[in-house]
Parts: sequence; structure tokens; C-alpha cells
Amino acid sequence: KPVTLTMWVHTDPNYMAVAKADAAAYQKATGNTINISYVPWAQYGAKIVAAFVSGSQPDIIQGVASWLYPQKVAGQLSEVPADMASTISDTAPASLAPVALNGKYYGIPLNVNIDSGPFIIYNVDEFKAAGVTPTWSSWDAMVADLQKVTVTSGSTMTRSGVEMAGADPVTQFLLYFLRAGGTFYSADNKSVQIANQAGQTALQKMYDLLHKDKVDSTSLTDYEGIASGTAASALWGPWYTALLNRDFPGFKWGWAKMPPSPGQVTEAFAGTNVWAWMVPSASKNSQAAWDYIRWLSQPDQRVAWSLQTGEIPAVQSLWTNPQIANDPRWAPWFPVLKDQVPLLYIGPQDPQYKDLTDMVMGVLLDKSTIPAALQTAQDQLNKIVSGQ
Repeated sequence: KPVTLTMWVHTDPNYMAVAKADAAAYQKATGNTINISYVPWAQYGAKIVAAFVSGSQPDIIQGVASWLYPQKVAGQLSEVPADMASTISDTAPASLAPVALNGKYYGIPLNVNIDSGPFIIYNVDEFKAAGVTPTWSSWDAMVADLQKVTVTSGSTMTRSGVEMAGADPVTQFLLYFLRAGGTFYSADNKSVQIANQAGQTALQKMYDLLHKDKVDSTSLTDYEGIASGTAASALWGPWYTALLNRDFPGFKWGWAKMPPSPGQVTEAFAGTNVWAWMVPSASKNSQAAWDYIRWLSQPDQRVAWSLQTGEIPAVQSLWTNPQIANDPRWAPWFPVLKDQVPLLYIGPQDPQYKDLTDMVMGVLLDKSTIPAALQTAQDQLNKIVSGQ
């Protein structure tokens, strides 16, 4: 007979809209009711942890997979049913990694999440007004053009060429670190290793953009700065386009491929924070919960979710779907997705993020030297990894 399922979804107008529409359509088709609670990003991690401690988990969680890794280890998440293996086998590797454990899977990924990748999103009108066509053959050519779109009044920068310090400097550090050949964890995954040449190359690049090239400012920190006017470009993933389209209707944005930078040896970039549908093992309605996830995982529902949220679907076979393949939000990204490296459990929801933020901003604000900042962060991160 019909059941009522409880479900947690990320508080964001785009997520909320598609989740509400899906729930209504499913209830009409099956009679099952989906009671949705919307949880703000800043509270999501803590609320999930508290729910598992108190036993107040919902039936379905739209969770960031790396938030829930401890619960996978503790057996507090249900294993994905065997009949859903076809969806799993078609999932992008970087999206699948955070839900996999010992050959088993504990969630169905929704998206290919890209925090910072090899594309810059830019203000089309401002670049055009400055006479800049962002098809760069070299790093120096890119920097020169970013200087052209940077605006200063006296000694004060009023618009940065690229928003770096005011965006997400940690994911940008990881981008440059990977492209310099760095590997975050040691071969045995028991320690963090960033106090090395790759780490120095990454931080030096960010320092130079701020202090030598003068295309960024630590005082310009508007999250949507490329649309509001405090930045001409920024490094974000495709999800950012949904934010801009919602808050600044009619704003013209574009993608520009980053050229190779000094010290770059790979095309790698980080993949983190994969959203995934998950069912707590304590759910009394687990069968009905997985039935709903089966429905949500059908192509039409996945495409609708991506179109609404701005995220590339995790299922690779959908990348050739005309609605997905031809969408300007994603089209430039498909050739580089093979270079995405899953960092698994690194991201803004983890304790590591604070140490990495302190490291990057300490260098950018001239509060620490690059070697000292890297060593301090590495020591702190390894205390976390070792459980100290």
C-alpha cells in the first residue's frame, strides 16, 4: 500500500524546484508521498552526522558522498540493490569513487561535480569591451588579457581580472597542484603529501596572479562577482551557471580554456563533492526508498535534474543526449572530463578544508612563506588522517 518517505534535499531554489516536481509526479503515479526537508549547505554536514548519531535519519538523503564516508564504514548506509548495477556501471569514474567501498556501492551519484577545472567563466560583455578574445595560446597571453579587463581606481582595484581569493582558493590550489603532478595522498593513502614541489608550484602561481600580475584582490569577494561587476572572470564549475542564470537573468557568460601554465605536467583537475542518493540502513522504508531512487535514476528524470541545476549528469550515456551535449553550459567540458581526478574525501565539508584555506590565504595575505604554509598544513592534515 502507499507509503510516506522522508527525504533531505539541498536548500537551493534550483534543487528545490526539481525535487518538488519529482515528488509530485511520483506521488501521482504511485500514491507514495515524499515529504521533503530542505537543508542549507552550511548545515548539511553537521545535520547528517547528528542524525546518524541520534537515529533520526530520513529515508532518502541527497547527500555529498564524502560527508557520508564514515557511515559507509560503520554500515549505516544501505548497499545499492543489485538490479541497479547497470546505472552504476555507466557512472563517470570520478563521480562513482566516493560511493564505492570494498567493491560495493552505497549511493547513486547524481552529477559530475566540478569545483574548479581548466575553464574560466567570464563576463562576455566586459571582455568584448576590453577587446579581449579569450582563446589563449600561452599562460602569459592569458595573464596579459586578464590585466586588460582588470579595473583600478587610483590604487584600489574595483574589478579583478579573475576572482581567485574571493572565490574558492582551495579548489584552485588543488587544480594547480594536480596539474603540477602532485598527488594529495601517499601511495598507501595513510598520509597527506603537499609540502613538495607540486605544492610550491601551485601556491606560487596563485601568489603571482595576486601580487605580481595584479589581476585579483583579496578585498573583492562577491560570490557572483562576474555578474555584479566586481570580477571579469572566475574559476568555477558548470553548476555556477545555474546560479548566474537565476540571479542575473540575461547576463552573458562564456567559457575560456586555460592554457598550460609554468610547471604543468598533466591535464588533471579535481572532482569532489558528488551529490548522490543514499538510503540509511536504519530506514524502515528502504525498499520503497530504493524504488523512488530507481525512478529518479531514469534518463528523463536525470536530464530534468541536470537542466534545472546546471550539473553534468553522472551517467555517461547521457552525455550524447542532445539536450545535454548541445547545452553551452556543458559542451566545452566533455573532452576534458577524462582528466578529472577524484580526491574522494577532500572538500569544504571536511576538517581538511579549514587547514587548506588557512594555508592558501596565509600565503596570499603574506602572513606565511610558501614552504612554511605547506609544511604546517601538511602536519595538521596528517594529524586528522591519523586520528589525532
